[in-house]
Amino acid sequence: MNPETTYIANKMETTIKANGKTVTITLTSEQVAQIRKETTHYTDIKTVEDAFEFLGLDYKKWLQAREDQEADVLAYEKLRVIVKALNGGRVMDYNNTDENKYYPLFNSFGSSAGFSYGDYFCAFSRSVVCSRLCLIDSDRATYAGKQFIEVYNQFINA
Repeated sequence: MNPETTYIANKMETTIKANGKTVTITLTSEQVAQIRKETTHYTDIKTVEDAFEFLGLDYKKWLQAREDQEADVLAYEKLRVIVKALNGGRVMDYNNTDENKYYPLFNSFGSSAGFSYGDYFCAFSRSVVCSRLCLIDSDRATYAGKQFIEVYNQFINA
């Protein structure tokens, strides 16, 4: 079987040939989410919109519902979605002190023009800095800090 797949919003239709007949199957949103989770590498998430799409969320509706929010609050909420997407939908277990958690660190020199990605840091769940925006490994923390630096800048320096 060599299926042809079409994405329609959060639905996916796939056409397969079985026993000489063509059959179109519509997958559930849960099945689509599972396929995305298993086939998307975190580096495929390059924009805020990509993160929303990965999680099956409508970015335009989400933005419309928050049009009166201040820039730093909006950036924080975007980062929550970005981090969850980069973690493959996984939510960190903050009760598990054996599970390392990583977050990007930044340098800020004077104005926001000097804002840059610095490194990552690993912390246990008792960390009090950035604990809600933690990633599951150092590679993801590095990627987030570099790829989404403008969103972090809005969050930290707005």
